[in-house]
Amino acid sequence: MKSPQARIRNVIGQLEAIDRMMDDDKSCDGVIVQLKAAKSALASATSSYIEEQAQACVKNSKDPKRAARKLGMFIRELAKSN
Repeated sequence: MKSPQARIRNVIGQLEAIDRMMDDDKSCDGVIVQLKAAKSALASATSSYIEEQAQACVKNSKDPKRAARKLGMFIRELAKSN
């Protein structure tokens, strides 16, 4: 499984390729397909990062109340973006 950071690097590469496609006046349907793929890859990277961080928060915490506060912070931040 790729790390969230590796997934982000892939998304950056996809976006750079899309930028080149636009510069080269490639077909709009091809650009749209690639934009949708990049959006999906970014969503996957986001989910992977959140899962990894939430697990680390719980696993590494010696204080259950502190872990609960951190998880609450993650959840509030997620709620803002939707």
